[in-house]
Amino acid sequence: MGILLIIIFNYGVLIYSFFKQKTWLFVEAMLLFILFYDFLFIKASYVLCDNLVYILKSWQEYFLLITVLFILLRYFFYGNFKIKITKENVVILLLIFLSIYSGLVGFFSGKNLLNMFLSWRSFLLPVLLFILIAKSSRLQNLPLKRLNKFLLIIGFFITGHSIIQFFFFAGDLSSLWFYDYFDKIKDGFIDKSYFNFIRDNKLRATSFYVSPLIFSMVQGLFFLLSFFNFLFKKKIAKVIYLLLSLFFGYGIYLSNTRIGIIMLFIGIFCGLLIYYFPKIKISFVILVPILGVLFTFLMLIFGVVGDLSALGRLKQYVDLYLLFTPLGYGLADLKVTTYYDSWYISILFLFGIFALIYILVHYLLINELFSKKINFADIHEQIIWYTTVSYAFSFIYIFAFQYTIGGPPLLLLYLLIQIVKTRRSETLALMQY
Repeated sequence: MGILLIIIFNYGVLIYSFFKQKTWLFVEAMLLFILFYDFLFIKASYVLCDNLVYILKSWQEYFLLITVLFILLRYFFYGNFKIKITKENVVILLLIFLSIYSGLVGFFSGKNLLNMFLSWRSFLLPVLLFILIAKSSRLQNLPLKRLNKFLLIIGFFITGHSIIQFFFFAGDLSSLWFYDYFDKIKDGFIDKSYFNFIRDNKLRATSFYVSPLIFSMVQGLFFLLSFFNFLFKKKIAKVIYLLLSLFFGYGIYLSNTRIGIIMLFIGIFCGLLIYYFPKIKISFVILVPILGVLFTFLMLIFGVVGDLSALGRLKQYVDLYLLFTPLGYGLADLKVTTYYDSWYISILFLFGIFALIYILVHYLLINELFSKKINFADIHEQIIWYTTVSYAFSFIYIFAFQYTIGGPPLLLLYLLIQIVKTRRSETLALMQY
């Protein structure tokens, strides 16, 4: 029952720090739920009934409700209900529109209400949640030096676990910590998906996650963070962060995934492009991952990359052309949630032509980080800013070939964007003062 106590304790820390406005504690508790979500709640499912696990794992829903109520009460007692036309409020309204629209399409298509909710929980809840948390002022005055250290320490722990997992694996997939969970859902699921976990007769490390792909994308954040610490720190610290970058890079190597390596190249290239050309426009930086996607498609079409996994991605885009409908299929459709690996394909099937609004939302989130002159209050703000921006640009490529919806990598990205946006506003206000 130790796992239950850990979950309850973290909930207590979240609630306490939210209402006491202990920003650093609140963010760290959220990060623990995000980074160890798979491990905590799969382990909980081994000792607790399914209904209790569902109740415990719904932390995003609880804090969406808490945050909305908090904002409404604050307006009621201390302000008025005038809605200013800001990018933030426009994004919220667009997300509400997409929620209603996709829900209506799913409902009139006869989809199961629970499955519709779970689909909404993956596609729309995380974006909305972190925007509202920032709007509730719960990310203000966050000590970024502490956040930097906290992420690196957690990253070291996760990478260390992946190394132990890799070298102590004896060839039996049933020894994986999540094997029994998936076996209960679908008998022999992992054994039938052997290639997802074993390649070249070696384990593809997953650490605290259920997929080497998820692990490699989370690991990519830790690598970028240590890389930009290496870039901006001085003297002996450079050596430490260089070694740490190599350590995190080794974790990605153990996951044996192409996407992890590619995201590093794109993230680093975009970050250095901004570093050496600070006045560059966001539209030019976006071209880097877009050209990467086009180059990958050309390699697939002309057979330069010809394994079944890669060619399967190409076939999925043919399906998009054949099955696309302008109005979309709505929440909970299997074409949205199950059959396809691409984020772009999934949202086009979900929203139809209104997927352009969903893409616009993500563009506005990233663009907000560039909307003001880039001045930094300290080196830690600079490091977190470059890490977040580089991580965000790498996802433009990743979205073309990976689903990623609702998983730890995207939740990390959404949270970091709001942290950086909040700090940028604080820094600009301080400089103007």
